[in-house]
Amino acid sequence: MNLLGVLGTVPVYQGWLPRGVAILTVSLALGSNFAISARLIWRHQRSTRSRAGLLAAGILAAMATGSSLRGIYNITGERANVLISSQLLPQVGSLLLGALFTVGSSLGFLAMVNERQRRELETHSRRDGLTGLLNRTAFFEAAHAYVAAPGGERFGVVMMDIDWFKKINDRHGHAAGDTTLTQLGRLITQHTRLSDLAGRYGGEEFCLLLKDCTLAEAQRVAQQLVNAAARQSVRLPGGQALHFTLSAGYAQRQGLHESLEQVINRADQALYEAKHAGRNRAVAGLPTAPPESVPAAPEGSTDNTGAASQAA
Repeated sequence: MNLLGVLGTVPVYQGWLPRGVAILTVSLALGSNFAISARLIWRHQRSTRSRAGLLAAGILAAMATGSSLRGIYNITGERANVLISSQLLPQVGSLLLGALFTVGSSLGFLAMVNERQRRELETHSRRDGLTGLLNRTAFFEAAHAYVAAPGGERFGVVMMDIDWFKKINDRHGHAAGDTTLTQLGRLITQHTRLSDLAGRYGGEEFCLLLKDCTLAEAQRVAQQLVNAAARQSVRLPGGQALHFTLSAGYAQRQGLHESLEQVINRADQALYEAKHAGRNRAVAGLPTAPPESVPAAPEGSTDNTGAASQAA
C-alpha cells in the first residue's frame, strides 16, 4: 500500500496524470495503513483488556475513515475540496484528524507503556524472588480459580520438600541454601507443563497443581522430580559442588466432594510419610474409604482388595 501511494504521486509530478490521481492513491495508502493498524491493536487489546489500546484503535479507525472520505471526494470530482490550499470542510477535517492522531497516539502510547509497567510489577509481586514460581498467595488464588472453573474437576497435587535443608544452611551458609532453592525452581519448571501451577508453599516446601491429571500421572511427575534432584549438582560460589535430594507426596482429587485443601493435606501427609520412610522418594496419598462404602465380596469370589491396597 505504501508503494501504491508513492507510485501514484510520481506521474502527477511528472505532468503525465492529473493531480487527483495522487490524492486518490495517497488517501488509499494512508487509509489502508490506519485501518490495518487499528485492527491489529483492537485484536491485541481484546486479549489484554487495555483501555489505552482501545483509544489508539479508535483514533486509527477515525483516521482511516477520514482518509477514505478524502479519496471519495476526489473520485466524485470534488478535488477543490481536498487540495492543500483549500479551506473547505474535507481538507480542514483531514488536518484536524491528523492533529488528533498525533496527540491521541502519543497519549495512547504513553498509557500503554504505563499499563505494561503496571502489569509487570503485578506479575513480579506474585512471584517468589528466588525460584520464580508463584508465591503462596498467588498459588492458592490461581488454584481456586482453576478448581471453580468448568473443567477443573480433576487434578493432582504434588508436595515436595528438600531433604536436610537446615543442614545445608548450617554447613554451607544461607547463600548456598538460596542457590539450592533457585536450582530447584528451574528443575520444577523443566519437568512441569506450562498449564500446571507451581508455587513455593513455604520455606523449602513446594506445591504443584497438575491440571486434568490422573494419580498415575501425578506419580510420574513426582518421581521424575525426585530422580532429577538426586542427579543435580549445585555449583556454589566457592567452586564446591552441593548435592541435595527431594521427598515428595502426591494425591489426586477423589470426587467433587473433596476440596483443594483436602487434596493438598493428603499429599502433605504423604510427604511426611516419605520423610519417615528414609527420604529421597515419592509416596502416594491415597484416600481412606469409609467401611460402609466397600461392597461385600460374593461368596466364592476372590477378594483382591487387600492385594491391590498393598500393591498401591
